Amino acid sequence: MKKNIRIIIMLFTLCCVILVSSCATTPVSVTASNTPLHDKIIAENLGKVEGESNLRFAILGLWMIGKPDIQEAIDNALAKKKAEALINIKCYEVCYYFFAGSLTRVVIEGEAVKFRKITSDGTNFDGGY
Repeated sequence: MKKNIRIIIMLFTLCCVILVSSCATTPVSVTASNTPLHDKIIAENLGKVEGESNLRFAILGLWMIGKPDIQEAIDNALAKKKAEALINIKCYEVCYYFFAGSLTRVVIEGEAVKFRKITSDGTNFDGGY
């Protein structure tokens, strides 16, 4: 009887640990922009935006079916504000753990911007340099 109670207590403790530790966020990178800015003028800052990739499943946290795609998260963020680029980007990975597997997604946060058009002689359409 005491052996059964110990097993029940151990299983209950294991279930509680699994429920409490079911999510993890891992920073992946921080970067200034997703495109070179050296020859571009930012015309409009559209504000903060967040984009996410689709969830991917991993069996026992080891064998992933597909992979979370950073480009998919960037495209998702750009489409939300109809922006041309992102600046001040933070990228992180979010994992949700379950008993026999996990779900993973990539999240991109940044500021959406649009550029001012520049002509071939170096002037912009507003007439300035």
